[in-house]
This record gives sequence, structure tokens and C-alpha cells, in this order.
Amino acid sequence: MTDAHFARRPDTIATELPDGETALLDLASQRYYTLNGTGAWIWERLATPQTAEALSHALVGEYEVELAAARDGIAGLLDHLRREGLVVLS
Repeated sequence: MTDAHFARRPDTIATELPDGETALLDLASQRYYTLNGTGAWIWERLATPQTAEALSHALVGEYEVELAAARDGIAGLLDHLRREGLVVLS
């Protein structure tokens, strides 16, 4: 799935919270989710379809993190968001 592009599902609403987190509302399920600052940063990039690898390299460029750790974190978040139906493969 390394070539897969991930994108936000259109019926998910996001709002930035004062502490740098982002709250998501899945309109289909009426469930709320919260992303920490790094998750919010990734969510912003998912406005356009992105591969996990591209997100990992962007994360390394933005934060002081090793590429392997970025890949692991991105993979975990994308998997969780996909299982919850908040992102889709395109």
C-alpha cells in the first residue's frame, strides 16, 4: 500500500482548538475525534491526496524526528483514521 494516496473524507468536519489540537466530527456516524498537534498538522496535509511516504518526509522536514519514527507514526495514524472512516484511499 506504499503507493496508496490518502485523503480526507468529505463529510468530516474539522475545527482547530486553541491548544493546537483539532477536533473532527464524522457527520455520517456523529462521532467526535481529537487530533494532537502533530495529527492536526497531518490532517491539514490530507486536504489533497498524499502518500504515507510523502507525509513521512514532510514530517521529518517540519519536526525533529527520524524518518523511521515518522513512517511508523504516520502509518499508525493513517491506519486508525482509515479504520474510523475519516480518510479514504484514492
